[in-house]
Amino acid sequence: MLSFAKQCLFSLLFLAITAALTQRAMQNREVVAQFRHPAPVSGGVFTGIDVHGQLIVLDTPVADRFVFFTLHAPDPSAEIAYWQNVQVALPGHTGLVGVCDSAMCSDRVRHLPGVSFPVVALGAYGALLNAATMDQAGRVLICGPRGDLLTTVSKQARPENLVNALVGGINETRH
Repeated sequence: MLSFAKQCLFSLLFLAITAALTQRAMQNREVVAQFRHPAPVSGGVFTGIDVHGQLIVLDTPVADRFVFFTLHAPDPSAEIAYWQNVQVALPGHTGLVGVCDSAMCSDRVRHLPGVSFPVVALGAYGALLNAATMDQAGRVLICGPRGDLLTTVSKQARPENLVNALVGGINETRH
């Protein structure tokens, strides 16, 4: 039989674990509720850490608009090539920002030569959650320089079709 002190200790441990799990569930519920009413992607100038461990700060001098999209493990190289084709055809002052879906993706991108846009490994939770959620819905985000979500557009199989959709989305946000 367990002593009374051990029973009390186990009871306190059980209560602490239950409280922690309840708090985590409430936080998750708040995140889901927050996404149903989308807030700005980052709530201000987007900052993050790229796959090389360097600070990324996306602000007005860099671009008027940013397109956030997700890169996927295990081999993001084809997606990188796709987005570099998109980048070449986009009008000036539109920046691309890749977001890795995992540590494996970050590691693979880190070793790819010639990636011409920033790829985020770590960043603001809300921004990365929005990018991942839109990715699951088959969409990419177009954001303003302060991280404000301007619109989303559907992903396209061909880079030139995506460029047309992005330019259309960007033009709509200027009116």
